[in-house]
Amino acid sequence: MFGIGVDITHVPRIRRLFTRWGYRFLRRAFAPAEILRFEELERSASGPSPAAFLAARWAAKEALHKALAPRTGLRLDFSEVEVTRSAGSGAPSSRGAPAFAFHYSAGKAFQPLNLHASVSLSHDGEYAAAFVVLTEVAPQKEDTPLG
Repeated sequence: MFGIGVDITHVPRIRRLFTRWGYRFLRRAFAPAEILRFEELERSASGPSPAAFLAARWAAKEALHKALAPRTGLRLDFSEVEVTRSAGSGAPSSRGAPAFAFHYSAGKAFQPLNLHASVSLSHDGEYAAAFVVLTEVAPQKEDTPLG
C-alpha cells in the first residue's frame, strides 16, 4: 500500500458554494463530464441530488489528495481528476464501481508514479464520504525485439 485517504463533505456546504459561485466553482473543482452529469441531475426528478453528487466527488478528490500528497508532495488540479463509474467492462455507467480518470497535467503527473487508485463513495443524509487506497503496481515493460 502506498497511501490511504478519507474525507467527509457536508452536502449543504457544496450547495452553498455553487449558489454563491455558480459555474466558476464547478469549472475549478470538477471535470467537464462531471459538470454535464450534474446538469443532467438538476433537470431530472430521479437519481441522487445534484449537490450530493458533487459532494461525493469533492470528497473523493480530497481523499485522493490525502493519500497522495504526504509521500509525493503532488497536488493535482481537481478539474483534471474525474470520478467515473465503470460497468466492469470499461464502459461508463451511472451504477458501476467508482474510479478515477486523470486528464491533462494530472494524468501526466500521476501515470509515472505507477499507482492504482481505488475509491469508495458513500452518501447519507447531508453527508458524502470517500475512501481512497493507493497501491503500487509494477511498471509495464516495453516489448523488446529478440536479438
